[in-house]
Amino acid sequence: MERNVTEVVAALIWRGERFLVCQRPENKARGLLWEFVGGKVEKGESREDALRRECREELAWEVKPTEIYAEVLHEYPDITVRLTLFCAIAEGEPTLLEHRDLRWITPAEIPQYDFCPADREILLRMRYEYAQKTVPVGRWRHFKGGEYEVLGIAKHSETLEPMVVYRAKYGDGALWTRPAEMWNETVTRDGKAFPRFTYEGDAHENDR
Repeated sequence: MERNVTEVVAALIWRGERFLVCQRPENKARGLLWEFVGGKVEKGESREDALRRECREELAWEVKPTEIYAEVLHEYPDITVRLTLFCAIAEGEPTLLEHRDLRWITPAEIPQYDFCPADREILLRMRYEYAQKTVPVGRWRHFKGGEYEVLGIAKHSETLEPMVVYRAKYGDGALWTRPAEMWNETVTRDGKAFPRFTYEGDAHENDR
């Protein structure tokens, strides 16, 4: 028997390099999981109007939907949803009215949060795009001194998480991969904090 599809909308709201995520109340379905702010589209509503209403009801916040970032269809045990995620603009500060908590996080911090399953495909896309932006192709220096060349960003064959593809500029130049979130980590050495890798420019800059 084919299930009815429930239309759901949500907002992707950025503040600099961070975007808003909210934690669902403990007493609701998928309680304590994190999500984008939003909710169900009511009969007779446009998706944009539904998003404005949901943000007022949940965060006492006026938002302006701009363009669609992603659409996904996801089947839960109790409901099948078509989620439309809008890029949105909001001014002022959100107020917690229904959610348990809210945070502003970077795409690199996504793995630290347990999100609703319907959001996960979108979150993988955000992580991949962020990795492409923050780990450009070129020469990189490891904090211990080794020099490496980043060849690009790939996706893990099973988890689809973004992986940095790189090789050493010494030895046999074997190809390696590393999770993109690890690439931009800060490490501590002798009591001082350093970026794990530092970008040094175009891979062939020294050959010119």
